[in-house]
Amino acid sequence: MHPDPVESALVVRVPEAEVLVASWRRSLDPSAAWGVPAHITLLYPFVAPASLDTEVLSRVEAALSSFDPFRFTLAAARTFGDDVLYLEPHPADPFRRLTELLADAFPSEPPYGGAFEEIVPHLTVAYQAPPAEMRLARSAVEQGLPVVCMATEVALLTGSPAPGAWRVAATFGLGRRARGTSARG
Repeated sequence: MHPDPVESALVVRVPEAEVLVASWRRSLDPSAAWGVPAHITLLYPFVAPASLDTEVLSRVEAALSSFDPFRFTLAAARTFGDDVLYLEPHPADPFRRLTELLADAFPSEPPYGGAFEEIVPHLTVAYQAPPAEMRLARSAVEQGLPVVCMATEVALLTGSPAPGAWRVAATFGLGRRARGTSARG
C-alpha cells in the first residue's frame, strides 16, 4: 500500500530516454525510486493532491489547448554545480513556453516554488550523488546521446517521497488532435 499523495507535478514524460538513464536514475536520483519516470518538469510543486478537482484539471487543459506536440533532442549532459547531472533538451524554448503558460494559469504555483529566476528545462539523471558517481554517470550517458524524443502530452503526477508512491493522475494531450484529459489510477 502506498501512502496518500502529498505533492503533485506537471511534467513531460520522456520514455525515449529511459533505456539510457533508468539505471543511473535508480541509483543516483531519489525520485526514480519513488516511481517518478524520466521527465522534464514544467510545474513543481503544483496544486496539493487533495485540491485537484475538475476546475483545476480544466484550467490545465485550457492552458495547454493551443500548444502542439513537438520534437526535441537530448544531446548534451550538463550540471547544476556539483548537485545535479541532467540532460538538456534542444530546443528548450517549447518547455519554457509550456511552463510559462501553466504558471500564468496558476500564478500561486510558480515553477520550483519561485526558488529560481530562470527556467532551465532539464531531465535529471543524478541528484546530490557522490562526485565520482556523477562523473561516471555523465560519461556513460554522453555515449548514448543524442536521444530524439517527441512531446505529445503533459502528465499530472501525484505522490510522496516513498518507494513507488508516485502515480499518473491525469494526462493532457498537446494539440488539436490529441486534446483531452484522461484520469489514471
